[in-house]
Amino acid sequence: MQRYVTNPSEVIADDLSQMRLGVHNRWQTKRGVPGRERIVDLMRFDFDTILFPEADRDNFGETIGPTTYDFRYHLGDRVTLLSDGYVYVGLMSLEGPISASVLRSSYDYRLNEKWILTAASTYDFGNTGNVGQTVAVTRIGESMLIRMGLDIDAGRDNVGFVFAIEPRFWPARTLGSLGGQLIPPPGLEGLE
Repeated sequence: MQRYVTNPSEVIADDLSQMRLGVHNRWQTKRGVPGRERIVDLMRFDFDTILFPEADRDNFGETIGPTTYDFRYHLGDRVTLLSDGYVYVGLMSLEGPISASVLRSSYDYRLNEKWILTAASTYDFGNTGNVGQTVAVTRIGESMLIRMGLDIDAGRDNVGFVFAIEPRFWPARTLGSLGGQLIPPPGLEGLE
């Protein structure tokens, strides 16, 4: 349970197999006055994904788990551009009364400790084609997550408004997690 003093979940995995596969790149350069140069990181790009060898037991039948990236570009000794995120791409195939092959992708970008930006797209490889896109922003509060955004449904030629309130204190698997990242229990680090 890492650094958490209290845990909203009562379930801890008894036996779990996973492999982390990643690429960690670091580009370096020399900075400083002649004769006193030092080696510093210019750019860093880390890309990781989790693979589950026993997918049916450990990850609801999916072999590939969460995928994340972390990018840092050090412009100078005091200025750094940062970007990190959680990326999801999934293919759902249905055969039966309804036949569809749908590709869904989602990208969550944590702006800071209080805000998360989400962009998602859905495409049907059948007759429907572009199903739609969603753009939303989530405010992480003391006791709840508040999400607002737009849902553009190209298949129905419709635009909708997304508004959701999610309590942070209910112990459920899907609640309290956003963008593959667990939002810590309220009050963990003092009053927010």
